[in-house]
Amino acid sequence: MFWRITACHRDWLANLPPEIRSPVTVQLATGNGERIIAALGMVKLAALKPTQVERFLRQMAADGYSTSVISATRRVLVRAIHRAERDGLVARNVAKLADCPRARAACPGR
Repeated sequence: MFWRITACHRDWLANLPPEIRSPVTVQLATGNGERIIAALGMVKLAALKPTQVERFLRQMAADGYSTSVISATRRVLVRAIHRAERDGLVARNVAKLADCPRARAACPGR
């Protein structure tokens, strides 16, 4: 079975860890996941490379997302892949290996 990022995220979202209870947190995780799916959803989980994750995160920075949103999105991907890793669907969590970029300052000079 070849899982794609879409299935990986949907599985994680359907089986959220117990510490994620707040409706706001669930909504944020869902929104971050939708960004992940839009960019990487069709990639086979086992074929995903750290450089692909980094490219996606850099594109988020270029699109104007804040550092905190980029980091939160990466954390969602890390957690979703961790579940797949735990279940033996992937050998390593490439999202953990990917560097998270810093977004540009909203106002130059700050």
